[in-house]
Amino acid sequence: MNPVCLNRLTGLMLLLMTCAALAAGTYADFLQSLARRESAGNSHAVNKYGYAGLYQMGEEALIDAGYYRRDGTKSNDWRGNWTGKNGVNSLNDYLNSPATQTQAITTYHDVLWDQIKARGLDNKVGQSYNGVPITQSGLIAAAHLIGTAGLRKCLNGGSCADANNTTALSYMSKFGGFDVASITGSSPIGGHGSPINIGNSGGSIASNTNAPFPTGTAVSTSAAFAAGAGVDMSEIRQFVLGTLSISLLLWTAWTTRALFSTWRFGKATLMDMEFNMMSSVVLMSVVLFIVLA
Repeated sequence: MNPVCLNRLTGLMLLLMTCAALAAGTYADFLQSLARRESAGNSHAVNKYGYAGLYQMGEEALIDAGYYRRDGTKSNDWRGNWTGKNGVNSLNDYLNSPATQTQAITTYHDVLWDQIKARGLDNKVGQSYNGVPITQSGLIAAAHLIGTAGLRKCLNGGSCADANNTTALSYMSKFGGFDVASITGSSPIGGHGSPINIGNSGGSIASNTNAPFPTGTAVSTSAAFAAGAGVDMSEIRQFVLGTLSISLLLWTAWTTRALFSTWRFGKATLMDMEFNMMSSVVLMSVVLFIVLA
């Protein structure tokens, strides 16, 4: 491959890495995907074990988040008293407020990350376990499933499954690599899962004041940015990625024309032209896959 083509491919690889970094989902994306997995986006969902709401939080989780008081039982029977935090005084109050549920899970994730650090599990970020990359968001999601004590046992070779036989490793894989810096205070390492818009009985997140991210109290850096700027961070990210995609397509067209001209004037063989064009198309396809996935 001649030096000119090598430089072009090097530039494309740099663009690929830039797109991969920008493609990391936000904390809001993380919560949306978590809600879709836990409750199919149903803010009123209560499963057979008593876990409730969008994120299927139990009594212990809501105790940690400051919403519920211990009632002397280990089951999620909801027979105890609520603290009244954010106006929530009953299970019905909690289920009827998706915004409060998101505030509660955000506070709970803060608690989980403190527990993860206290157990030294944050030191495993960047490593892998049974082929699954360990990321900050993956650890939080896994701890959400089986608790930090269970997560430590899992990463030390113990059981990784919850009561439904769902494994912490599956959560680490599905929710790995989202940008949860608003919780951890640092940037993510690795790729991310697929953010999905969640639904609820009150309507969409973007338009409904009862949705998980209302125009009232900001519960994350993404929500705060949206409240202050009037534009969601995910919209800006999509705009940037779209601009990169268009630039990439134009770059590929220009490269193809240049390669054709080189062959036309006898400065390269047909085989060289075909090889370089195919290399550009393959790399472009990889970048577009990352950007548009």
